[in-house]
Amino acid sequence: MACEDTEISKAGCVRLVENFFEIIKLELAACTDVMISGFGIWPVKNKRARNGRNPQTGEAATIRARSAVTFHYSKKLGRKLNS
Repeated sequence: MACEDTEISKAGCVRLVENFFEIIKLELAACTDVMISGFGIWPVKNKRARNGRNPQTGEAATIRARSAVTFHYSKKLGRKLNS
């Protein structure tokens, strides 16, 4: 489906998509999981600080605590992908 298949102008479609992703970014930045029914979920995971190594030098380093976003597709999308 393309913008031409709707009654929305191309500029309107661009604004719609940009606003959609801005809302998702704001929710994720607030550590709120984002779910789109029938598509999937983007949960925010809090990762603790841990010890690691610099792969180039082998030197020990501490990896700071951080938040990370992952994606899990819905069962409905999974069935469609694998049919």
